[in-house]
Amino acid sequence: MTTEIRQARRWDLEAIVELLSEMSQESQIQALKTNFNMPYVNKFLLEIMAGRGCIWLAENDQEEMGILIALRVPNIWNPEVMGISEIAYYLRPQYRSTTLTAGRLFHTYNRWADQEVQAGRAAYITYARLPDSNYDPERVGYHLAEQHYLKERTN
Repeated sequence: MTTEIRQARRWDLEAIVELLSEMSQESQIQALKTNFNMPYVNKFLLEIMAGRGCIWLAENDQEEMGILIALRVPNIWNPEVMGISEIAYYLRPQYRSTTLTAGRLFHTYNRWADQEVQAGRAAYITYARLPDSNYDPERVGYHLAEQHYLKERTN
């Protein structure tokens, strides 16, 4: 079975939304498991595809395996300083431990983001890692800058 990682196109919206929906069910943010604003999601994904960032799909001969979405964002202190952030990174469970697809998706993102920095379209790159991940992004030039914690409404 051949695995391909490619930039997503408009006709991939249905597959992207399906993967994002699966991802939301695994999210630690409970509100995301039931609140999916489809008009917003479709508009946002199209904006990313139109140049606000990049979306990659990993697929084999049978189905889409995973997704990585990156977004170019202005810095809060200076809108002329752009950063690139990975905002969604998901691989279907059956492909997580049996393929190299997760690493290939990340390295595709990292290569693209490095090119954006080299071209002057971004000043920095961020990557969020789940607590149970064993991948070390410091191997490819990242350093730990901060940690995020989650607190949710309980009622």
